[in-house]
Parts: sequence; C-alpha cells; structure tokens
Amino acid sequence: MPIVAAIYALAVEIATWGILLPWQLVRALVGRGSWDEVRNRMGWSRPGPGPGRPRILVHAVSAGEVAAAEPLLRLMRETLPGWDLLLSAGNPTGLQAAEGLARRLPGVGVAGYLPWDRARATRLWVRSVDPRLVVVMETELWPNLFHQCRRLDIRLALINGRIYPRDLPRYRAIRGFMGGVLACADLIGVQDTAERERFLTLGAAPERLVVGGNTKFDVQPLAAADPPGRSARADGALLLVGGSTHTPEERWLIAAFANLRQQFPGLRLVLAPRNPGRVPHIARIARARGLSALLESEMTSRREGELILLDRMGRLPGWYARADLAFVGGSLSRHGGHNILEPAAVGCPSLVGPHTAHFEDIVTRFQAAEALVQLQGPVELQKALARLLADGELRRRLAENAQRELSRGRGASRTYLKHLLGLLPH
Repeated sequence: MPIVAAIYALAVEIATWGILLPWQLVRALVGRGSWDEVRNRMGWSRPGPGPGRPRILVHAVSAGEVAAAEPLLRLMRETLPGWDLLLSAGNPTGLQAAEGLARRLPGVGVAGYLPWDRARATRLWVRSVDPRLVVVMETELWPNLFHQCRRLDIRLALINGRIYPRDLPRYRAIRGFMGGVLACADLIGVQDTAERERFLTLGAAPERLVVGGNTKFDVQPLAAADPPGRSARADGALLLVGGSTHTPEERWLIAAFANLRQQFPGLRLVLAPRNPGRVPHIARIARARGLSALLESEMTSRREGELILLDRMGRLPGWYARADLAFVGGSLSRHGGHNILEPAAVGCPSLVGPHTAHFEDIVTRFQAAEALVQLQGPVELQKALARLLADGELRRRLAENAQRELSRGRGASRTYLKHLLGLLPH
C-alpha cells in the first residue's frame, strides 16, 4: 500500500519536526531531558563501530521489555562469546533499565535511544551500529526500522511478540501496509496461539511465526537489590508494597493505609511510583493525610519510616522480597498494568486492579490457578487489603500458587534462542 506508506512517512516527519523535537528541546532547556537525548532521538548521534566483533542489537522500549530481554541476553552471552550485544531503548525508564542491565552483565552494551522512526535517520543509525541481527521485543512494530533492516540486509526478529486487542482494528484497517512491515522480519516469535492468530490476521507469513512463550517467566529476581534498614519483618510488623504505581493509585493506597494502621499496628507502606520524579508530589499527598514519608535514599538501619517512597530505579525487587503483600500498579488506573511476575518470583502474594491489558494472558492464568487477587475497582481496595493482611494462610497459598505457575511458564528464552541462532551467519 504505497499511499499508506507515503502518509506514514509524511506523518512521522511532521510529528518529529512539529511536535516531538520542540517538546524534547523544551525538556532539555528546563533540565528534564538532555541534549544527548535530543541528538539520539533525531538520529544525529550514533553509536559507531565496535571493536571489530559481530554485533547483535536488541531493542526494548521500556523497563518491562528490558526485563523480558534479560534472560535472553544472558543465554546469548553464554552461547555467543565472540559477539557484542547492544541494547537500545525507547524511553527514559527503558534506558535506565538498560544501563542497569549492562552493569550486571559484562559484555552487554547500551546503544542509547532508537531514533524516532524516520527512514533516513533510522537507516543511518542502524548502519552505524552495523548489527548482523536486530531483535525487537514485544510490540515495537516500527515500519521504517523494519524496512531499513531489510534494505541493509540485516536479519530481523520479533521476540515475545504481541498485539494488544485494542490495537487490532487499527492495524486491520491498514492490513496491506502492516503485512509489508511484518514481511521484513525473518522470525516472529509470539507468546501464545492467540497472538499467532492476531499476527496472521495482519498478514504475517505462517512459516515465520513461532509460538515460543513469554520470556518474562524466565526473569530471575535481583538478589543485589536488598533495601536498607531492618531485615525482613524483623519486628513482626506487616509490610505492604505498592509497585510501579501511577496517579491516582498512590492517593488510594495512602488513604487505605492510613485507615488500616488502626487494625494492623506497625503496618508499613512502601510506594514505588513508575516515575520516580513524582515522589515529591506523593510525599505531599502523604503529609496531607498526616503521615510522615521517608525517601528510601535517606533510610538507615536506625531511621525507617511508616511510609517509604522509592526515589531510585531498580530498588523494587528487593522490597517485593521483604513484603507480606504487594499491589502491582497501573491496574487500578488505566495504564494496562505492570509485571505481576516480579512479586511472584520472590514469593510475594499480590493483587491488581481491573486494567491489566498488558498482562492479560498472565493475569487470566494466575486467576485460574488462584495465584492472584483481582479487584474490580478502587472502592474494593481497602477491604481486600484488610482481608489479605489478616489472613496469613491465604497469602501463603497465593504465593505458592504463583510460584508454581511461574515455574510452569519458564523456558521461552531457550526456545527463542534456538531460532535466533538459525538466523546468524555460520
């Protein structure tokens, strides 16, 4: 569909020069972004050649996709010791997560932000990286990235592929265009048979589709992220964690916490907003409820708060490991929910709200296994928290069932690796 392709190319140029670039320049001027980010987004700054070893580029838009890429990257590092592995990201939390992963995994580098999807900028950037293989995680169907990989004769794979049901009608309307985009991929690895059917609907070639599972089941908890302060539940007090929260979830959790403290003396709340830059705003909400909030970066073994705010990335897994109960955010607000496998991996029972489109298949699976509590809305939050905090046996069953389901889902990374190795030059 050349007309759709031309409209897409024009729309990207207009959006880049008329909206995205001015917005990014303003962010840099007020200190909320950087000039390096501007250059990266426009494709003016490029990673450049490596030390002469062949490269694989893995693109993961945000922190969740970076986490999904980690077990695959670990296997690649073991299997391909003569190759350089590079990560690119699509937003600031993704870049921070990529940098943290690179520190944990020697041999994995960070290529910065993938440029906005303009044909020339993408082509020059990818040519500068010069990978033999590009691996795209989950839902990053960028037409010009895909077409430039084909043009430059670079093998391309989509891994952990999924299409959100709400996006399917929009993609169907341009099926011919999307079919051409997907034809650029040498491999399309999808999470389950339902996803396979969605990709087929958009024109993906059946012989390139592989149902490989979800690599997020393979993610191992980060033992190095232990929080400061007392050891887990050393004083017998209950600990509730709100992870990856969005507005207004913190307000609802703080209100419920303020009321529950009378029923559960010593109860503590840890809030980890998806965007740590919102911590000052959350602290003001807490003070308005008469609560004292302490930043985690200010904690010591002698100084702990009733309400702790995580103001640094990468700290949440350690708190999940200490918690008696977790609420996984983005699910009471309409953000599609965040990763319920993170608390499950460290034996922490959890509850979520109704908006879990990003993890719909996993939530459905966990519900069927009685491994999760799902609320219908914020009005149920306090009552559900009280029930779970009061019933240690129920929390134990939820945690055990969740870990059982987590174990059953493992193995996707090895499946995908086997197919990726077949794309590499021999």
